[in-house]
Amino acid sequence: MAARTTRDRAGASVAGGLLMGGVAGAAEHLLFHFRLSGRGALELVYSIGLYAALGAIVGLAFALIWCAILAVGPSGRRAGGLRWPLSFHFVWLLYLLVGFRLNSQSGMPPAASAMGLLINGLLVAAMAVGGLGLYALLGRVRAGNRILDRIRPAFSVLIAVPVLIVISLAGFGVVRAVRDRPAPPPAADGQGRAHPNVILILVDALRQDHVSGYGYDRRTSLALDHLMDEAVTFEHAFSASNWTIPSIASLFTGVSPSTHGVLGGGDRLPRERATLAEALGRAGYACGASFGNAIVDIGGGFDRGFHHRHPRPKPFWCFRLQTAVERIAMRFLRGSYFWGPVVLREAEVWVEAHRSRPFFLYVHLMEPHSPYGPPAPYDRVFDPDYDGSPVRMPPLERADVDQGFRDWEAMPAGRAALPERERQNMIALYDGEIGYVDSLIDGFLKRLREMGLYEGSLIVVTADHGEEFYDHGGWFHGQSLYDELIRVPLIVKMPGQLLAGSRPQEPVSGVDLVPSILSVAGVSVPEGVEGVDVFGPVDRVPPDRPVFSERPPFLYSVRQGRWKLIRKDVRGGTDLRLFDLERDPEERVDEADAFGEIRDALAAMLAPRAARLTTGALSEEGGELDAYDRERLKALGYIQ
Repeated sequence: MAARTTRDRAGASVAGGLLMGGVAGAAEHLLFHFRLSGRGALELVYSIGLYAALGAIVGLAFALIWCAILAVGPSGRRAGGLRWPLSFHFVWLLYLLVGFRLNSQSGMPPAASAMGLLINGLLVAAMAVGGLGLYALLGRVRAGNRILDRIRPAFSVLIAVPVLIVISLAGFGVVRAVRDRPAPPPAADGQGRAHPNVILILVDALRQDHVSGYGYDRRTSLALDHLMDEAVTFEHAFSASNWTIPSIASLFTGVSPSTHGVLGGGDRLPRERATLAEALGRAGYACGASFGNAIVDIGGGFDRGFHHRHPRPKPFWCFRLQTAVERIAMRFLRGSYFWGPVVLREAEVWVEAHRSRPFFLYVHLMEPHSPYGPPAPYDRVFDPDYDGSPVRMPPLERADVDQGFRDWEAMPAGRAALPERERQNMIALYDGEIGYVDSLIDGFLKRLREMGLYEGSLIVVTADHGEEFYDHGGWFHGQSLYDELIRVPLIVKMPGQLLAGSRPQEPVSGVDLVPSILSVAGVSVPEGVEGVDVFGPVDRVPPDRPVFSERPPFLYSVRQGRWKLIRKDVRGGTDLRLFDLERDPEERVDEADAFGEIRDALAAMLAPRAARLTTGALSEEGGELDAYDRERLKALGYIQ
């Protein structure tokens, strides 16, 4: 009788978990994610199945505890039938759904703080009261035991359900891990250590003119300044685009945004374009990446060619990451992977494990990106007298972003211009972020020296774009092609400190990194690359070489010699602005009418690029992005 009662209780607990889990999955989808479409129906089925499976697993665990605590009675009826299981599952599932969304609110204190614990404790208490109410209600209905009697023959099957789910998940996980495991790097080609290690450090949103080694009056970058003494520092380096996705795609493929077409969160790197990691991997390099920016970790193919990556990929069982269960799992598995110390710690561990063979390491650091919140003492080092609330985010709204595409200025006239004191505090915080990330880079470079890997490595430090602080009426990035957004640092420490201290004046572009790095590494350049090798003798780069930056299909720019032309395709036509950079380096005076011949010659260079992509706005809304990725992009300010 005791064995039968134990079996009954376990079966009732699993059955209650399956039933209440399915209800919770349906409720979450219908309340928060309902869509009248085929995909919406598929998501509903997935949500129901996911929560039912979770309920079954939790139900089995609950049954073991339940049977251990309760006195074993002569029958399943004395255990309360389905009443206790249903009430228990009701409480924890309701807390999961409500508590997750409550704790995700921006104004909610951290869950581990005293106030957070108090709020969550009160929420759990309220859920427990609701569970007791459900238990009392089920007692009045008196249907639980009748249902229990009818499903008693299936208890063995019910108990097996969570066990089979766990075994299946583990099996599928092993198969998926084996199937998707990146191929190991090929064996060295006999040249041993002739190939130098390649380390590419990208600092997101870093303006060149805020790096002290480039002449900024604040000492923001002591480590980079010292690196410049041992490196080649390019004075006129420009990103291929004004925001991350197209810029990084160009940096990885060596072609312009209008060629690769990776313009927004829903786009993928084209398979026909070999990446820098793929080219180096085929030559025997071990390739690893430590991504600190969620926007290059959302499935756009940016990890192609890397044999190792941080953070880990999403779990195979995640479908669209809309449910609370999936998103909590992602936070648990990945944590704060975008913090610079975490990114660099993972990079150091990987380098230590692969130091015996040539390797390529890509590191993406996020600190200068908004919101600007450097830790102490960097939060006050450049503005110690400010006594107001820190200005961590630009006054930017979605409508303002769209306005940036419709007209020349990113902000409506008279709107969003912060008081100058607050604007200066925002800039000071931004500079503090630069100082902080510089200190992290300093520690990483020291670690390379300790491992004996600094001297012979090719180390490249650059950025994907800059940042606007109302220089031309705009904030953030992605809205214009003025130099505050596209002029970036490019510091290249060659193996053996070759050409140390030189500062070439020739213009270079982000598309030049692929052929330049591969040339130093002794690896052939893939076909179709638009960039040129700029790490060799300076006479390889003509001083009048045109350099392009783009944000298709709205914005295109070209600079040649002293002239820069910006083309903007706005509603109703195409506008052109021409700047004489020798007389007007801040790009204030439009010379398009005064120098029509130069304007037309430069415009002719841009016309073919604009013709490649003439329709379709950038997919900032990320048509195929899941909820977790959209949450990350929202935190970065890309979407609302």
